Amino acid sequence: MSAVSSVDTADALDGAHAEEPLAPSGAAATGALPANGLLEVLDRSGAVLQSMKVLHWPLTVGRALHADLVLTDSHVAGEHLRIDLPATEDVDAAATPHGAVIPGLVVHVLDTVNGVRKGRRQYGRDSHFDWNGEDELTLGRFRLRLRLAQTALAPEQVLAAFRWRRAAITLALLLAFAGLQFWGAWLGQTEPNKFGIGAARMMAIGAAFALGWAGLAALLTKLFTGHPQFWRHLRIVLTAFVAAMLATSLLSMTAFAFGWTQLGRLGAQVDWAAIGIALLVQEWVVSRNRRRWVQLTIAGSLAALGVGAAIWYASKDTQEGPRLAALYPPGWRLVAPVPVSQWVEESRGLRERLDVRLRNDDESDDSGDGDAADEGEDEN
Repeated sequence: MSAVSSVDTADALDGAHAEEPLAPSGAAATGALPANGLLEVLDRSGAVLQSMKVLHWPLTVGRALHADLVLTDSHVAGEHLRIDLPATEDVDAAATPHGAVIPGLVVHVLDTVNGVRKGRRQYGRDSHFDWNGEDELTLGRFRLRLRLAQTALAPEQVLAAFRWRRAAITLALLLAFAGLQFWGAWLGQTEPNKFGIGAARMMAIGAAFALGWAGLAALLTKLFTGHPQFWRHLRIVLTAFVAAMLATSLLSMTAFAFGWTQLGRLGAQVDWAAIGIALLVQEWVVSRNRRRWVQLTIAGSLAALGVGAAIWYASKDTQEGPRLAALYPPGWRLVAPVPVSQWVEESRGLRERLDVRLRNDDESDDSGDGDAADEGEDEN
């Protein structure tokens, strides 16, 4: 009896194992439903603050705790918007399976005073519009980005490593900057025994100005994009300085070699042009994710500022006649020297011009002292 019972029990167990289905794997094993999409919240710089899988439609976004996606921004309403499937016969919210291909969505703007922005268009309360996830939505201080299940996944990006090429370029620019500063100090020396101190002072001032400029640009870039990119800004500044110093030196040497003295007066304009171009490049780095009209406005303002500064500097240069900003070794002179009689004749009016300039400076100083004295009498 016991043997028969044991045999029957064994047969029953074998039959139970044979009829038991295989355990599912993946999402079905845990009871989870496949996602219809991924909704991401971004800040103004484009950094992802939070994300959630979309498991059902409709989906509400707002500041209230019962919203599907809760945003902690005082400029967002309790129920700011609702994302739903289009109410058509082809697409039914109740019959649409999870992970199915969706032709598009409808966004309903709910009880909010700030509305929702899609691209350049603003939608107010009780309005609705189609959304396929290609454009980002702006509500409050946040942006929403949606990736539907049928959207192709972007390829993996290579993790940024230490780039020796950029480090070599930065080092080369630093060496070129220091060398050109040393060259400028050598050209401008008047007392050989103080050349070392003058060169060190010039290089220290130039380095402080370049580092300060790059640091300020890095702070602005950190504010708007979340990444300072200090070394990139430093390369931009050093490139502008090196290009300006090379161009100025080339113009000066050409003016000295061929006697084209007008070229020697373009150094300041070249410097302002280099500064303007560097500011334009840095503006693109800081606000390349901004709207195009903002970039054009900033670029136009910087260009107008650079042109105005160059014109103002040119108007302050009232000295007439031939002159050179620097004197080079006589062997570099390629043009034939003028006769002494011609040089004396061309220099006759130099004293008169200097006297007029000195007299104008004295008159401007006297007028400034007179204004200061008048102000002191008024206060008394």
